[in-house]
Amino acid sequence: WGYALAEKEFAAQTYTWAQLGVDDELRDLVVYGRTSVYVSQDGGEFTAVDIGDATRVGGQVVAADDGFTLFLTRSSVGVAPPEVVDATTEVLRSADGVTWEPAGELPGYVMSAGTVGGRPALALSDVGGDASIQLGQADGSWLPVDPGQAVGPDGAIVGSVAFGPLGWVAVVWPETPDGTVPAEQTLVVHSVDGTTMSEVPLADLVGPDQIGSVDASVTADAVVVRVSQPDDGVEGTPPSPQRAVV
Repeated sequence: WGYALAEKEFAAQTYTWAQLGVDDELRDLVVYGRTSVYVSQDGGEFTAVDIGDATRVGGQVVAADDGFTLFLTRSSVGVAPPEVVDATTEVLRSADGVTWEPAGELPGYVMSAGTVGGRPALALSDVGGDASIQLGQADGSWLPVDPGQAVGPDGAIVGSVAFGPLGWVAVVWPETPDGTVPAEQTLVVHSVDGTTMSEVPLADLVGPDQIGSVDASVTADAVVVRVSQPDDGVEGTPPSPQRAVV
């Protein structure tokens, strides 16, 4: 027995959303995304709250001493990091989680958010990949802190940033001319008060040949760094072993 394949050329066609029968609300959801906020007063039933224009993505909310802060990223239409060509993060604040008021904008998109010293804080990355930590101040302004300064004035690549009861922690590498990430020069940068930084070379704790991807978190009593061994690049092999450094 046998079979035959027939070749046929198909011409590309362009259709509007209306021609496809997609209404405006669904179109905006597909193109822009949507962030919804729900609040519970008793930890049980949740109720949706109005945050105005919801066609923003990357929403993260933190609870600080003076209430709640919501970060919403508005980026290029239908594009997500790292392909974005423009991104701005809107800040909204609320004392009760129900009524929200605009509280300014910050350039870049949200990497992570939390609190430092009872005030909201977040890590932002601009479209060029440069990251900074923004610390909320009592007057509502933001104090920028560059974790790359722990490496030196020649520039740095900032990986994961985490916030917790012991401040913030960032994984940092020195910037190289060819854009590579030198595993043997990985630094774990930590700050308790938000601005005073200390750094630990990760290679002092883990062999450089064992450093692949690196992630960090901050708990109430420790800074935890999770180190995955480099991927061997062979499809179907088990995931790389992971080591935790506390």
